Amino acid sequence: MKARASIIVAAIGATSLSSYASADLMVSNLGQNSDGSMGVSNAGGVSFAVYASKFTTGADPSVVTGATATMNYSAPFGLGTAGYQAYIYTGSGATPDSLVAVFDNLPTLSSGAGVANVTFESDLGIALDADTDYWFAIRALAGTSLAWMSTTSDGESSTQGWTIDNSAVASSLNSGSAWSDRSDFYNGYVPKYSLEGNVVPSPGALAMFGLAGLATARRRRA
Repeated sequence: MKARASIIVAAIGATSLSSYASADLMVSNLGQNSDGSMGVSNAGGVSFAVYASKFTTGADPSVVTGATATMNYSAPFGLGTAGYQAYIYTGSGATPDSLVAVFDNLPTLSSGAGVANVTFESDLGIALDADTDYWFAIRALAGTSLAWMSTTSDGESSTQGWTIDNSAVASSLNSGSAWSDRSDFYNGYVPKYSLEGNVVPSPGALAMFGLAGLATARRRRA
């Protein structure tokens, strides 16, 4: 009987945690008007161009599981198929510092796609600290072009108190090994993107999940 009760508790706990872990909108400015784009062509001799935007997390440690960015792949931004890769860096200053993680998939856009959203995913999730500055960055793969749509609006949405720094933009022309502050050049323009994930349950929250499961198991046994 104890073994059966343990199985019930484990199953209920797993269900509760699975429900808790459904992705939330950590921060997004995708709903704002597109006022321009940040474009660098790899096909023109520039290797592995990267653009980055700074954001700040909320009051709880979190895990990022996905991201979406609004890109433009139409003339004069190149021909063929454009591939993109996304990253998260640390950095509280004017440019990114250390690489935190690389998103797992490599989304693409075909020539003539125009303005479209591309989605990046992290299979294991990217753990981020609370109340900390980070940078979300996108690279155009070799032989393609990067044209990341931007907005001058400072409006954004968040379920967890995250913010996007609307005065911080950086770029790198060598795969992120050296960065340049581009905030003055873009003068209030910020790339359009969203980050999805969920906060990390505190030990107290996990304990509550366990107690809830135990109580339900006892009611079923009664």
